[in-house]
Amino acid sequence: MSQETATRVKILKSALTVIAADGVDAITHRRVAGEAGVSNGVVSYHFKTRDALLHGAFQYLLEDAEAIAAEIRGREDPQGPDELIDLLVEVLDLGRRDVSVIPAEYELMLYARRSPELSKMFADWEFKAQAELGEVLETLGCSRPLLGAKIVIGQLRAFELDLLTNPALGSAALRQRLEMIVPSLCGVR
Repeated sequence: MSQETATRVKILKSALTVIAADGVDAITHRRVAGEAGVSNGVVSYHFKTRDALLHGAFQYLLEDAEAIAAEIRGREDPQGPDELIDLLVEVLDLGRRDVSVIPAEYELMLYARRSPELSKMFADWEFKAQAELGEVLETLGCSRPLLGAKIVIGQLRAFELDLLTNPALGSAALRQRLEMIVPSLCGVR
């Protein structure tokens, strides 16, 4: 990674930290520069406007989520509901490796509704995630795989929201929730 790319990533991670701590309204070049330990001019060089910085942070967040999905995709497909649950729990655990990710994600999702470009970016990413999960559910016997994927992703989102107010929730709590829905989606009672 070049020095310029490393600086850009450092700025974007710092922007996510600021967003997670104090919301989108707290984003300024000066605040992000202070968090990143770089000059205000360096942030302005990489992101000319506040909107460009927010768009960059949102894009970085989605790319990080896509990297996690790609890491998981390289494995064998789950052979049953229990293996799928294991996989989903692992995905959420990987997403939680940085404590600022979930709060920043939801702050940016709310911000995205005011930006047609960001709304489309998020909708495209969400549709891709639903389609990929739907394919797995279909191989496991789900009669309505896309709807099943939306239900599972909805449960993952509900768990993430619970994590915002109760960060101590662990993987076992998510597993219990998924065990209530994934087997029945796959036709296992």
